[in-house]
This record gives sequence, structure tokens and C-alpha cells, in this order.
Amino acid sequence: MVMATVVYVGGTSRSGSTMLHLILGNAANAFACGEAVSWFRPEKTHHFRFDCACGQSDCPVWSGLKEVPEAQFYAAAFKKLPIHYLVDSSKDISWLLDARRWTGACGIRNINVFIWKDPVDLAYSFWKREYKKTAWRAHFVKYFRRVQEAGLPILAVNYNELARAPQQKIAEICAAIDMPYFAGKERFWEKEQHHLFGSFGVRKQVQIGDSFIQPDKAFPPEFEEQLKDLREQIAKDAEVQEIVTTLRGVDVSVVERGVGARQKFQPPIPYPAWYYWHQFKRLWRQRFPRNSDLTKSKKVATIPISEEGDRS
Repeated sequence: MVMATVVYVGGTSRSGSTMLHLILGNAANAFACGEAVSWFRPEKTHHFRFDCACGQSDCPVWSGLKEVPEAQFYAAAFKKLPIHYLVDSSKDISWLLDARRWTGACGIRNINVFIWKDPVDLAYSFWKREYKKTAWRAHFVKYFRRVQEAGLPILAVNYNELARAPQQKIAEICAAIDMPYFAGKERFWEKEQHHLFGSFGVRKQVQIGDSFIQPDKAFPPEFEEQLKDLREQIAKDAEVQEIVTTLRGVDVSVVERGVGARQKFQPPIPYPAWYYWHQFKRLWRQRFPRNSDLTKSKKVATIPISEEGDRS
């Protein structure tokens, strides 16, 4: 009998977590729920509006689930739905810490998978959305330092490798987390999805029920102008290089089969200071949410990949 398992797909913004979690949730016995943290701990105005990818305000999958207390969400989902796997694309690390406590208390297995982009490609993803020049680095370093401080076990997936050879990489992920793989699992858009929030571009592909391959292409001239300096900066950045080395060392292509299902977690005592700051911020944002600015996420739609795949 398959043990009830929650797979958390984390990563920085613009790293492909929405797409990967839908791929892993593409099975009859799996449910990709999207960013559960944004529903139960809303911070932006659009998080207060129930918005299932299926387009139904009274979605039958979420009926009875969206009303439960956050600590009971996972147990309620396994009780209500005919699933063995629930895939959550919440990236918030304080949520990941809390979720492990909730699921551990009721015997649900937890697996953490983190997807990441090569620094140059992450920088480009931020650049084309008109973020500040160094925003990518701040996100990358801060996020993975906090993952380490939280003591969360790590299985890593490189987005660029996933895009180049999706079938191979998804098979490696499934082997690492003890999840069945089948040909066509990559075609997540063929399943009716019920995820909340996440990438606008990926959701558009789900809604039209189709996807296509975006061929390899050079960076635009405006980005090429700063590429040489960027590569040099990254090469000299010891902190970025250390994180990249760590992630490559726990990539799903090099770990033992089933290692994700055997992940051990010892929560830090006490939790890091930022954990408690997040708890305070959550309460503040429930009263004073940030205005939703979807301009950047809508400006450049992430193009999912087919089984012959490419990078977006």
C-alpha cells in the first residue's frame, strides 16, 4: 500500500515550481494543489479570492478543503480525495516548516524537492520582467540560505536540465521520491488541474489544454550587452557558487533511488528569527494585504515544455 505522501516543490520565484508540481501531480492518484500557503496565509489582495485553475468558484475538488484550518488541510485532502500523493508548490519556508509538523503528527510522509535555474538564466528571468539588476541574486541566496537554516532536507532539480530532457529528468525525480513514472507524465496540460495561484503563463497553458516547444534562442541584444560582466560576477561570487555546488551534489540524477522517501528532518531549536517574523507578517498582511501587481507575471508567460522539450 502506498503511504500518503506530500511532495513540496520549492524554489525561488521564476524557477519553474508551478510547472514541475503540475507534472508530478499528473497522475490519477495525485493532486497538485498549487500554492496552499497563499490561500491559508494570504498576503496579496488576489490571494483572498478563490481562484481554482478549473475556473469553477464552487470547485468540487476544493469543496470542504478551502474551509478547513490550515493545520488540517493535508489530512483532510487525503481523507476526501482518492489520492496517494499531494503536491504543494508553496515556496514559503516557514510554511514548509509548519507543514512538516502538521503532517508528521498524523503519519503523512513528507518530501522536499527544490527546483532551481542556473544563475545566468535566473538573472535573465528577472531581467525580462524588469526587476532590479541584482534582484535574482538576493532571491537566490536568501532563499537557499534559509532552506539550510531551517534544516530542511534537499532534493534538487535543475530547471535547465529538465527543459532539455524532460522525460529523463522527470523519471529521475520519480525514482528519487518513490513515485511511479509513466510515459507522458510531462504533459500536465492534458489533465484537468485544480491548483491555486502560481505562474500565470503555466495556468494559461492548462486552460487551453495544450503546449508547445519553444526552440533554443539567444538572449536578446540588450541582455547580451551585460552578459560577459554577469558571468564574471557569478564566477567570482563565492556564496552563489557554494549554493550551486550544494544543489548539484543533491541533484535527483546523482542520489540513490528512493532517497526522497527516506528523508529525515530534525527541526531547528529554536526556529530561526525570520520564522517568527513571518508569523507576525502573516497576521499583518491579513489585515493590510499588498495590492496585487500581476503585470510582471503576465508580461512574460512561461511556456511549458512537451516531451521533446526546451527551456522557456
